[in-house]
Amino acid sequence: MSEKPNQPTKPVRQWYQKKRYKFSLIAVILFVILIASAPKSSNSSSDSSNKVADSSEKSTSPTPAPAKTDFVIGEKIENSGKQLTVTKIERNYSTGNQFSVPKAGKEFVRVYIELVNSSSSEISFSPFDFKVQDGDGLISSIDSTSYSLTDALSSNSLAIGGKVKGSVVFEVPKDDKTIVLTYSASFWTGEKIKVNLA
Repeated sequence: MSEKPNQPTKPVRQWYQKKRYKFSLIAVILFVILIASAPKSSNSSSDSSNKVADSSEKSTSPTPAPAKTDFVIGEKIENSGKQLTVTKIERNYSTGNQFSVPKAGKEFVRVYIELVNSSSSEISFSPFDFKVQDGDGLISSIDSTSYSLTDALSSNSLAIGGKVKGSVVFEVPKDDKTIVLTYSASFWTGEKIKVNLA
């Protein structure tokens, strides 16, 4: 076998030596970025004081008053394209049916309601939009005696400019002077309108 003559060997360089210029360039770029992003001490304090002043000015601006949500009997309530009026109530309402009487210590209250569609489209309504809250905070749905009323408010729709009158019955503690009718004006927002029935 023949031996190959000794050839000069290249010195083996480490990987970091091969790419030294790339590392140097990256280091310089990072250094420039750090310098550019460092906060300026003299201007930053004045900027922060300006921001505090701006925020204090914004906090002193008047906030709009919330929409009225508490009403009384006979008051017209305009909300979401519906005009609602509780025209009157009848305390100690008697159904005239011996099998439909309130529980002991309770009474029926009949609430007369008028709805007008003042929106630009058809609206829906339901007797289940109405509830009553007593003095103890108990919230009740309409009583089943509501279904036997000749003018029972039922689930329906109203055309533009349409009007409907009807009534619903609730069972409440006898002689409770703090009962409030609540009307869910919008299922989506959870907004409630309250009418004092006392």
